Amino acid sequence: MPTKGKGSSIDSLGYLGLVAVILSLTKFFGPNIRAQLRPRAEQAQSFGGGVAIAYIFLTLLPEIDIAHEWLGEHIHLVTLISFLVFYAIELLLIAHIRGTRLGHKLHDHVSTPTTRAFWFHIGIMWVYIWMIVLAMPDDKADSLFFAVFGSLTIALHLVYKDYVLRSHHDEHYQNSGRYLLSIAPIAGLVAHRVFEPTEVVLDVFVAILAGVIPQGVFREELPTVDGVKLPWLFTGAGILPLRVRMTDRKATMIESDLERNA
Repeated sequence: MPTKGKGSSIDSLGYLGLVAVILSLTKFFGPNIRAQLRPRAEQAQSFGGGVAIAYIFLTLLPEIDIAHEWLGEHIHLVTLISFLVFYAIELLLIAHIRGTRLGHKLHDHVSTPTTRAFWFHIGIMWVYIWMIVLAMPDDKADSLFFAVFGSLTIALHLVYKDYVLRSHHDEHYQNSGRYLLSIAPIAGLVAHRVFEPTEVVLDVFVAILAGVIPQGVFREELPTVDGVKLPWLFTGAGILPLRVRMTDRKATMIESDLERNA
């Protein structure tokens, strides 16, 4: 999930590197993280759902407004197409996996999805994570605390993607998939620094993510009616606005100091 900062004590390379490392460790140690969250799964999912909702409305959609200045109305078409394509791919994969399991069950075989479906699903997720890091704006984070917080927000989003992959590809994902996905953030960091994508390219990637992230959040990350814990959901949704407000306040103070010293 792309995020921006204002007024900074961490340069853009340090911030992007921190995001990539935290996301890589999240994928690598996914089983351990899920084990820690399992006793309080409903609270964790409600909190993560709140954070994800706040991110969509307070960070992702404003990014689309900025991208609109460069790409005009085409930005919304890119977002729509990415939504439909990724949604269709997910549905086809799930239908294929369920059909394979049903066939195995009818023939008394072990109920596991095909290797081809597994690698295709991992490939789609690899590109998705790679794109998240590549599309990070080349700005600066305002403090180490906010840089870590922003990284953990994205990491929490990916933890729930782990649940989905694990439910469809248990053994394959446990033994090899998570290791491959842990490489994607580092590859995104390298691509960002080597190719130094232009603002237009970054805006296109943001538009694609704006089509992909919301459908994943609303279909998978929000808890069910029976499992939702509203206090935790509201707390998660309230942290990002607080972070944005504190960031804006600090930026205003820095600008005031610069004007006084000019």
